[in-house]
Amino acid sequence: MPAEATRRPVTADIVLPVLNERRVLEDSVRRLRQHLDTMGGFDARIVIADNGSTDGTLDVALRLAQLLPGVTVTH
Repeated sequence: MPAEATRRPVTADIVLPVLNERRVLEDSVRRLRQHLDTMGGFDARIVIADNGSTDGTLDVALRLAQLLPGVTVTH
């Protein structure tokens, strides 16, 4: 069997550590998602890692995870 037939798709996890990033998070994640989607050649997941934000960052992150494919949140 040729090597191409046995290759598994590549998936990259991009982890964004955030702390009190409410004002810039949505734009940043949307731009990153768009860029990754245009690159091709691999699947990319964005993991927003909230490190105890107190400004509503977690709420924004959770909403983005619902709206955008391949976006998850850890707190």
